[in-house]
Amino acid sequence: MATSSTESSVSCDQKPHEPANDIRHPRWPLWPDTPPDFGLKLPELKGEDDFESWDLRVLGILRIHGLKGFVTGTEIPPPSDTPEDFQDLQTFNDRRRCAYRSIYYSTKPIHSELYLSGYNTNELPDDLDPKALWDAIHRWDLISHLHISAKVDLVRELSHIHHSQFDNLLEFKRRAEWLRCRLERAGVTIKRRADEDICFERVEELSRRMVDNVLVHGGIGLDLPHLVV
Repeated sequence: MATSSTESSVSCDQKPHEPANDIRHPRWPLWPDTPPDFGLKLPELKGEDDFESWDLRVLGILRIHGLKGFVTGTEIPPPSDTPEDFQDLQTFNDRRRCAYRSIYYSTKPIHSELYLSGYNTNELPDDLDPKALWDAIHRWDLISHLHISAKVDLVRELSHIHHSQFDNLLEFKRRAEWLRCRLERAGVTIKRRADEDICFERVEELSRRMVDNVLVHGGIGLDLPHLVV
């Protein structure tokens, strides 16, 4: 299987050899040891440092493919009262297992850690519920990285962060925003300081000027100050 170091590639259409052609089987089409070479591509989750970007990107990709509701809990099965409803229910189950399969492969680097936090990816349940897996991943993040002492460290770093600690304003902005996202996920909200607002406004202004220059002049003769403190 050709898979990059940052993305996992899975198929939503691959069927196992057994049970043959039975899409109602709860494990179809997820067979973790035989991933195909094509399908939905999700970024791999490797740990805390990329959790926020992984969460944002995966939700965006799932939304584009109409699968986001399976992890947020808003997607519900269609009626199955008549034989005519079977096709709709079949499609629903296919999409649901596709969401599970995609998330399963994108989180393989942390499967051993998920096991330690209570979700066994080696003995999969009959009901391959993407929301259960999604919730387990977020529960692992809270337990492993956002406990009390970790939150104290994040608050301390955010309280003392300064642009002079970084080579440029973009690095400062990324780190400050990451710290703030982590604290908000842990239920802690801290307002931005005045110096952060000034630096962020400067970054946004320079970004707008760079975009305008490219649109108007094609980037020729670009004469903008570097984002260096």
